[in-house]
Amino acid sequence: MQLDLDLPTACALYTVGLFYGTVTPGQAGDLLKAVYLRERGIPTAPALLSVVLDRLCDLIVMAWALGTIGVFALGRLLPSRELQQAIVILTGTGLVLMSVLLTARKPRSWLLTTILPRLAPRLRARLDRWNEQMHSLTLTTGLIGIVSGATLISASFTFLRIWLLFLALDLSAVPLLVVVGATALIAVLQVLPISFGGVGIRDVVLFAILSAYGYTQEQALTLSVLFLLINIEHLLIGFIVSFWFPLGRSGTISL
Repeated sequence: MQLDLDLPTACALYTVGLFYGTVTPGQAGDLLKAVYLRERGIPTAPALLSVVLDRLCDLIVMAWALGTIGVFALGRLLPSRELQQAIVILTGTGLVLMSVLLTARKPRSWLLTTILPRLAPRLRARLDRWNEQMHSLTLTTGLIGIVSGATLISASFTFLRIWLLFLALDLSAVPLLVVVGATALIAVLQVLPISFGGVGIRDVVLFAILSAYGYTQEQALTLSVLFLLINIEHLLIGFIVSFWFPLGRSGTISL
């Protein structure tokens, strides 16, 4: 996307985004990264697009895991196989369409100059300005491949950590594919603005899954707490880094 930002600063802002995302409903605080980018000379539209695409990459991988593995692994929680297939198709189609609209130049321009102005006429001038700012932005196939690969690797480590938690609590009766599906389901549901850091959503999902395999609510709650501790670890790192990046003050990190 040709954003002029060095790697150490980008990594620092990413951790800060994790902090704000964890302490806000639906991880909405992650959008504050766009404010940080704007303070460092990056126009608003590309800054917002970079944040949205970052979230989309994570969601696409988790939705793919949920759609192709998790839905069928969690089949006993759904009333019919037809519903499983419908979830797979709708989730995959929706995420692919959204990704195309945001990454491809012509669909993105059509969205900003035709569709959204009709839905929100008062924002027409701002949408036109955003379209001009993003006119030269195009993601190449190679870059998309690199981003997708990095996201898959990151998600794989997440699945591995959660699976190790299951093993540590002697919940070995739960198959690995179910663990992957549960982790993906929690990640997707956390985007809904009904929970802080997934608290509540994670508990309900784990209660339902573990009870299906004969485990108690106490075991599910223990697993949920350990799951939360992993998120708190990310939160603390982002919180500490945020002291070096207060809002309203631009700056970078030098190696």
